Amino acid sequence: PDLAPLALETGHRPAYSLAAPPRQPVPLGWPWGPLSQASFADDTALQREPTSRWFDGIGLLLARSSWEADATFVTFRAGDNFWSHSHLDQGAFTIYRSGPLALDSGLYNRYGSEHHLNYSYQSIAHNVVTVTDPADDAPMPSKTEGDPSRVIAN
Repeated sequence: PDLAPLALETGHRPAYSLAAPPRQPVPLGWPWGPLSQASFADDTALQREPTSRWFDGIGLLLARSSWEADATFVTFRAGDNFWSHSHLDQGAFTIYRSGPLALDSGLYNRYGSEHHLNYSYQSIAHNVVTVTDPADDAPMPSKTEGDPSRVIAN
């Protein structure tokens, strides 16, 4: 519901074209500006937008096959994230087309939990191609005082 006013405020016609048509009646004003403006609609604006974008600051590529509703959408993570989000998900990718096809499986417990440290923080949870050395059993130090170190689950 906030997409249309935000697109109007920023002057972004492609985003405005993604907003659902307003239900009638439409208020003429809102504390932050108009809710809709028929003259701002441009059915071709979205088609002129690029179908991919690289976000260098967060090391993320977003791409889609087209702007059609049935387009394939992919993400790819790669970049220098030393200061932020620096865990084992470099090279991770997701693919969506009419629903998720390959995805990051997520975190299902609290930050710092056994699940977080032994699964969701590791490469295996992020759809990353891995090469495993069976002899690699480097221990991971425990986050809880008094608990023993454990093998990292990459």
